[in-house]
Amino acid sequence: MRYCVVMFALMLTITTHASANVLIVDQTSGPYYDIKSAIAAATYNDTVRVMPGTYTGAQNTELNFNGVEMVLESSGGPDVTIIDGEQTYMGLAFHNSEDPTAIVRGFTVRNAQFMSSGGLVVYNGASPTIENCVFDNCVGSAGTAASFLQSESTIRNCIFRNNSSSGAGAGIRTTQSFLTIEGCLFEGNSATGGGGGIATQGTGWAWSTTITNCTFVGNSHYQIAARGTGTVDITGCVIAFGTSGGPVYWDGANTLTTTECVVYGNAATDSLVNNYSDNRFDEDPRFCGMPTGDFTYCANSPCLATQNSWGYDVGAYGEGCGNCDAPLEEHTWGCIKAMFR
Repeated sequence: MRYCVVMFALMLTITTHASANVLIVDQTSGPYYDIKSAIAAATYNDTVRVMPGTYTGAQNTELNFNGVEMVLESSGGPDVTIIDGEQTYMGLAFHNSEDPTAIVRGFTVRNAQFMSSGGLVVYNGASPTIENCVFDNCVGSAGTAASFLQSESTIRNCIFRNNSSSGAGAGIRTTQSFLTIEGCLFEGNSATGGGGGIATQGTGWAWSTTITNCTFVGNSHYQIAARGTGTVDITGCVIAFGTSGGPVYWDGANTLTTTECVVYGNAATDSLVNNYSDNRFDEDPRFCGMPTGDFTYCANSPCLATQNSWGYDVGAYGEGCGNCDAPLEEHTWGCIKAMFR
């Protein structure tokens, strides 16, 4: 009897793995010439693998998994695989209860704009995983690069850069969602409604936002804005050189905790609010090449485990160069970038 059960389990495993296909998207040679066609042909556990190139138009934007758990990945990474909304189309949308095994990995989504949001919209209980993606130059009024409404998602090792919002949250806006954000960079995002990097909000809902080992540099109108009920935990982050406001805005309604972060050089103040402990405020993070987009650390950076009491590297990156002779003088982010033009 035990033998039969084991054999049945083995056969089921083999069948499950055998059913997982890899569908190739290549604009030149196919077999799929656009991304939407491959997604439509994919079934549960399949992988849609996209070859390098810039993908534009209705068949390569506003991508929707339609409730099928699959992997959408690039073969060459975000530097060479670009979904360009041309300021006309949204990038990706999840709203059919996709679970965390619905994965997007290794794309740049740029110039995305559709109504209020642009790069990525997740709502209606969907819970995708977003990894190693870049969201650049997206425009909107609510969660311009990525917007989450009543969802539960993980965003890991992504970059949010140069996105702009006339509302809150140019990089990420999360509303009544359970969101985990790990190892991400938020650089040069602007939100006139607050939270250039991240804006969290929601009332009457036990939501939470966990932000771990992220780097915030040069975002406007507070780099992080926390409004409404719920909990926001910020741990092991670098929050530096914000162009207006302080590092974090808090409206007093939620539970906000900031722990083991390096906070420095923000335009209005480096002061934190609500629950905060064991942070460092008086030391430049010593990036290897901040104005040129290199946010790794000099060997004598306080962000490194060897130079702090926390025992781990904080922020999104690690050591990238030798000792720096002196920390950067305190300037606005615009001034620092202008020095290298």
